Amino acid sequence: MSRSADFEYSKLYLTQQPVVPQTMVTRRKKGDRTFLTGYAYGFYPRDIEVKWVRNGVEMPWESMDILPNPDGTYQARKTVEVQEGDDEKMYRYEVYHSSLPDTVTVMYEEKSPMGVIIGGVIGALVVLGLVAAVVWFVYSRRNMQGPRPEVGDVHLPLQQGQNI
Repeated sequence: MSRSADFEYSKLYLTQQPVVPQTMVTRRKKGDRTFLTGYAYGFYPRDIEVKWVRNGVEMPWESMDILPNPDGTYQARKTVEVQEGDDEKMYRYEVYHSSLPDTVTVMYEEKSPMGVIIGGVIGALVVLGLVAAVVWFVYSRRNMQGPRPEVGDVHLPLQQGQNI
């Protein structure tokens, strides 16, 4: 364990202050089945109640884990299978912990593709900028060297006093 992790671990156990859980929900497809997993993490003490609720009714769950973190806090996750034909919005992940004044409810939200779009636009602009820089570099190098003779041009030195 690193020094900072040791310090955080010691500080947590010396003060024994409750730590509020962070939460999130993810969706995973496995073949034609869909699973929602709710996460509560970074909480202390270990005791926590997490459950999946569908239309007000607690759901049976596929798996449940409460694991320790290196800093002395804990993480919990609970997975439930979405019933065929259901919308993920029908499901709520509810978390109750002694550090919370009330139950926290989290619902699955589809991530916006905006981040992917912005990343693609920025990537395209970078590539376009690099291509423009290479074209400018090649063009400016050619102009510095002066006009190049073309194939078939013959340049003979002129004698003094000779006109073309």
